[in-house]
Amino acid sequence: MMQPAALLRLVLLLSVVVMIGLLVGGATAQAENMPVLNLPLNVPPIPGRPPAPRPWSIEVDPSGIEGQVYRGVKVTVTSNSGPVTANRSLRVVLSANGYSERGRCDERVTAFIDVPEGQSSATVWVDVPQRRQWHWMLVEFYEDGEPLKNCAAGMSIANTSFRSGFNDSAGLLVISQHAPTRNEHRAGGC
Repeated sequence: MMQPAALLRLVLLLSVVVMIGLLVGGATAQAENMPVLNLPLNVPPIPGRPPAPRPWSIEVDPSGIEGQVYRGVKVTVTSNSGPVTANRSLRVVLSANGYSERGRCDERVTAFIDVPEGQSSATVWVDVPQRRQWHWMLVEFYEDGEPLKNCAAGMSIANTSFRSGFNDSAGLLVISQHAPTRNEHRAGGC
């Protein structure tokens, strides 16, 4: 069995190697176990009324690496009418929760997504503090201070392991700019 001091040195060495890999390689690290949320929700129109306008298509990907500090959530907004004719700004509110109790959250983070004039989409990474494993996250979008219709939803976060202060385990993350993307991996292209 390895001595605690030797184990600590090994963990620190691996952490340094990972950080150098991120800085030099420019690769993105991501987990594979998270569902992607697509908005607006498909709500059937009320009979006799025209369907609600859908100015934006939104994708929320919470598959940043699960950790004890921050988890990156990738948010992409795309204008459904093509390039925008003026600068547009959307506000996203992410409320992460470890217990699936609506209305209560462990962390709430607000970020702005700016779509410049002439562009049709924008992507931002929102760093959400993570003090424990997430089980649920509320996602809300606003434009000009008004909530976007059908663009608020709670999403269940799949858990692939259980972690507590007494049973944390070390993991190894391999980072390479030659690694397949998530879509290539899922399609079996690796």
